[in-house]
Amino acid sequence: MSKPKDKVVVESYGDMYKRLGGLTERELLVMINYEAIKYKRWKVLERMHMRYTKLRNTREREILKMGLPLF
Repeated sequence: MSKPKDKVVVESYGDMYKRLGGLTERELLVMINYEAIKYKRWKVLERMHMRYTKLRNTREREILKMGLPLF
């Protein structure tokens, strides 16, 4: 019987690239923090953070387009 996969753990680069596109900002933030605390794999963190900032920028631009303040 295999060990159940932890949803916040990236098993490999292939796994990471398959999953990154379907994650929300919140999910990515959880994964980034888990990775930073437990594994400290800089390249994995860097790639996840790039995806996170892309999602955040898109969301913030939509807010600005509506004429609303960001904070």
